[in-house]
Amino acid sequence: MSTISDLIRQFRTERGLSQAKLSAGICSRSHLSHIESGRRLPSPHVLAKLSDRLDVALIEFFDEYLGSAIHIAGCLQFSKELTKRGYCKEAESALDASKQIIQQGIADPETWYKFRRDYKDALGYWHRHQGEHEAALSIYREYLELCSRRPSNQYHLARAHFVVGNNAIYVEGYLKAKQPLLLALSHTLSLNPRESTVSSQLVIELHEKIVQALLHVLVRLKEYAVTKALFQMTRLRWAELGILEEPNESILLNAGLSFLGLGEIGEAKKMFQEILSRKEIDPSNRRACLANLGLIHRIMGKPQRALAVLKEAWELYQKQGGWQGRAVINGIAQCYLELADYEEAANWVNLAEDIQESCPHAPNPESIAQTLVIKSKLLLHLNENENEGLGCLEEAEHLELTDESRWGIAFERLRYRIEAKHSLTNIVNELDTLERRLPGLFLL
Repeated sequence: MSTISDLIRQFRTERGLSQAKLSAGICSRSHLSHIESGRRLPSPHVLAKLSDRLDVALIEFFDEYLGSAIHIAGCLQFSKELTKRGYCKEAESALDASKQIIQQGIADPETWYKFRRDYKDALGYWHRHQGEHEAALSIYREYLELCSRRPSNQYHLARAHFVVGNNAIYVEGYLKAKQPLLLALSHTLSLNPRESTVSSQLVIELHEKIVQALLHVLVRLKEYAVTKALFQMTRLRWAELGILEEPNESILLNAGLSFLGLGEIGEAKKMFQEILSRKEIDPSNRRACLANLGLIHRIMGKPQRALAVLKEAWELYQKQGGWQGRAVINGIAQCYLELADYEEAANWVNLAEDIQESCPHAPNPESIAQTLVIKSKLLLHLNENENEGLGCLEEAEHLELTDESRWGIAFERLRYRIEAKHSLTNIVNELDTLERRLPGLFLL
């Protein structure tokens, strides 16, 4: 029977790669040499990277790897690498293999603790990739409880808070996800990659993941000032640690959204353009950048330019799917509304109401509210039943929105009554309602 070393050497020679070329950026050439000679067993992470470089499915190594003298932690990490690549059945088998290994020997209490902790982590990861977010969140909370027993291990405690918060987004919403992610950040900022008990690369990746998730949550909650301050603070901390000099595109995107939300249009535009100038961008981030650049052009009074950018974003959405479809359509409908092309605006509003987005937390109530606001404006311009237009705004108010969005809709109701030339009594009543909802708004 062939071994892991045999398979790696075989695939490498078949592809005409030298050890130096195969190992570049993955491990040292001497380490690969030890792997191919059978003196070292590659870690699951290294094996996964080598399989990617060789253009060989990780599953091709499954039997040989589990048949090797693999330790428990390696077995669990191998399960996660298989899960990441969609081999869920084999990943489950690796989880079972880890239980068999621990049961075959006599383990001390500390070994049992580490096994249970890492097993919960890998099992939660497996459920999450199966789309079973509620089950994953429940298991991750058990993982957090285990990690809390060893508070001195900052890495695992930070990671536990992170996976709980990151998964809570899909089950309980952004507001519930905020607190565990803030706790994750507080533990992570004290982690120095060069002083950690785990590999420096894992610490750096955790820094990035936590900040990325937290910025995403804060932006969705429209806490733009906090988002901006967090982005600036973490960049200073990363500079002190000498890591992450260039944040990934998702972090820059959310930072750009915070600038946009604060009205710092120039800074936001610069950030979105910086992301688009990069060679390889995640498709969803490209769409989001284009959608927000479209918004910026519209704010700057350039609806035609905005329309061109937004339609480019819409074409990408049609090819790739995702969750920004309604937001892009809303922007296009708004542009046509500003260009007084009410027929086209109506077509896009109808499309927004019918769209089905492929995202665990879709439909986004903020985007639905935006559609209803645009529809109310359209009905007013078309001189349709004005009660229907007010009904759209009333429907929007009943959605689960941030306070900022509710205030915006309240102002839209006031503007609607003024533009519809309602009686002074109605307008005064609307002002009284606004004053009750926003105490202190009208105080000098």
